[in-house]
Amino acid sequence: MQSQKLSIGFAVLLVIFALTILMTATNATAQGDSLSIVNPDFSAVPIVCALDYAYQATGGGDCSGPIDPQQDFNSAPGFGWTIVPVSPPLGGGTGAGLTDPNSNFFPPSFAGLPFTQAAFLQNNSAALWQTIGGFSAGGAYTLSFYLGSRYYNGGFDGNQTIQALIGDKVIGTWTLTSFTPFTLQRASFTVSTGGDQTLKFVGLASGDHTAFISGVAISPTTFTTLGFFNGLDGSAPSAPLVQGLDGNLYGTASGGGADAGGTIFKITPEGGLTGLRRFCSRPECADGRSPQTGLMQGEDGDLYGVTSLGGTGCPSGDCGTVFTMALSGTLWTLHSFDLADGSSPAGLLQARDANFYGVVEGGGANTGPNCPLGCGAVFKMTQDDTLTTIYNFCSQAECADGAGPDSLVQGTDGNFYGTTNGDGNGANCASGDDCGTVFKITPDGTLTTLYRFCSQAACADGSLPTGLVQATDGNFYGVTAVGGVTNDLCPKGCGTLFRITPGGVLTTLYNFCSQAACADGIAPVGVPIQATDGNLYATAAAGGSSTNCPSLNGCGTLFKITLGGTLAVLHQFVGTDGSDARGLMQATNGNFYGTTSAGGNSICKSVGCGTVYILSEGLGPFVITVPTSREVGQCVRILGTELTGATSVKFNGASASFTVVSATEITATVPAGATTGTVEVTTPSGTLRSNLAFRVF
Repeated sequence: MQSQKLSIGFAVLLVIFALTILMTATNATAQGDSLSIVNPDFSAVPIVCALDYAYQATGGGDCSGPIDPQQDFNSAPGFGWTIVPVSPPLGGGTGAGLTDPNSNFFPPSFAGLPFTQAAFLQNNSAALWQTIGGFSAGGAYTLSFYLGSRYYNGGFDGNQTIQALIGDKVIGTWTLTSFTPFTLQRASFTVSTGGDQTLKFVGLASGDHTAFISGVAISPTTFTTLGFFNGLDGSAPSAPLVQGLDGNLYGTASGGGADAGGTIFKITPEGGLTGLRRFCSRPECADGRSPQTGLMQGEDGDLYGVTSLGGTGCPSGDCGTVFTMALSGTLWTLHSFDLADGSSPAGLLQARDANFYGVVEGGGANTGPNCPLGCGAVFKMTQDDTLTTIYNFCSQAECADGAGPDSLVQGTDGNFYGTTNGDGNGANCASGDDCGTVFKITPDGTLTTLYRFCSQAACADGSLPTGLVQATDGNFYGVTAVGGVTNDLCPKGCGTLFRITPGGVLTTLYNFCSQAACADGIAPVGVPIQATDGNLYATAAAGGSSTNCPSLNGCGTLFKITLGGTLAVLHQFVGTDGSDARGLMQATNGNFYGTTSAGGNSICKSVGCGTVYILSEGLGPFVITVPTSREVGQCVRILGTELTGATSVKFNGASASFTVVSATEITATVPAGATTGTVEVTTPSGTLRSNLAFRVF
């Protein structure tokens, strides 16, 4: 079906134009440590005025005012910052200055935070800035700082809007309400010139509105290529990695291996790529071949996945399989598709009921003009490996329900949500085109089409979606590989990123190729992930500013985007560090790991066999639970890093009995009194929190 065509299509393009790809750029770069900021927590100059807070006046002050004391800290040695109040500095209760925990100026609580003083900005135009050195031309960076707003049980409120700027460029805007506790905030940005840059915070709200800032840091976004595929250990990886119980990362490569049927590989978080299992190792590829989707961590500790081809079910032997594999590399084939129950499986998940659910892109009971061998289906597989089809696509006239499903995600309501990349019959979908849909399906197989792409003129809403993620706001987010903005590089559109509510209201948040020379990317593919900072991260298969992949108009990009649609490019691939980027995941050490299906070295002809990379945005470690929901009294695996010596496990505040299995795994029992919320693990190095809310039934 179309998503398989799309997955293979870019690789084919790469092969066709391999001779024109210039592998002349240097390897991916890793930048240094955080930049030096003078007095990032504002503690270098103690507050000596009354009431434990100090306004900065335009001409300094002598702290003589009993109500609105002043202190001239701008010129104090070691202060580092310049703070400018509204003029007149004290008129109408406006200004800027410093405060500490003992102040009656009503800052947020400092309890448990790594600082004891903060700067404040009150009213419109109050500003705080510092010139910082050490930037690299073209470098990508992340600003992080703690931000909170004023609390007062009276006539004042803490509503304030803060902007952060590098030079004259706004890199982030935050709107606060009264009272907002100190919360760690981040913003990504790039600089075109090296050397010194001015970081500036500005208040925007008019009136007696106050924001508090401390713990300011700027870190380089660090990108490093961890591994290069050589063909024997695999080639053309095109799916996200998964973290195993042992803390290592596991993935699939759709090609390569001794039998050219693809592989399963392992890579440590620090690098060290190992081919673990090769496909097509059995006669007539009975164990499957060409795994094009990633692995999933099963509740039993083993890994599960699918191959798009191979198996023993079809006369051609190419309908695909479902398999499970121990971390040691021992593999068992659980099911071979026979065309009647589907072909080309494209995704698998383990649901709350502990059964497995997935989709097949082809086969099934129904055919259509664009899917003569079957339009795909949704299936359920029990733990005794019994597979049942619960829905066949193209069950509606003109395949209005779509064809070629590519993935599933289970929503917080217990239903499954996904996309099809074929048919759909959107109002502006040209005859014979595959445009796609968004659908909801219950565990028993009742399907509702939520949205049909190309419903807007010129397919401005996108077409060919590639999966969904449900974010913490309850909405679903995804990308379309084409549609949206059209130009000479992509006459059918360069792709979009969208939000859709569980009820089916779709909003396009971003159109790709919105930046000059498509520096933001072309053809976003795969499923975005929501990281622990609340932002979405994803990749585009083409575009970017590199000239090393001219046939693809760039080698692809890695980007993040806020839930409101503000996009920042984090890395532009250059060929030698990979091209045609596909899968992305966040490991429990806080770093991002991903694969590119081409690029790297030139062993696989001149196109490259693909790479594995790591991206650090300075996010801290966390834990994940397997599964993400359970009843009281049931066992849960908790995965993380440096878990040895853990002293406490809590489910939304309820203490649980637990066993530390290894430095990367804990088993715990959901305690009585537990409710849906965050899982916390206390270790000698600090408290780790789960990336998702654990649901208790």
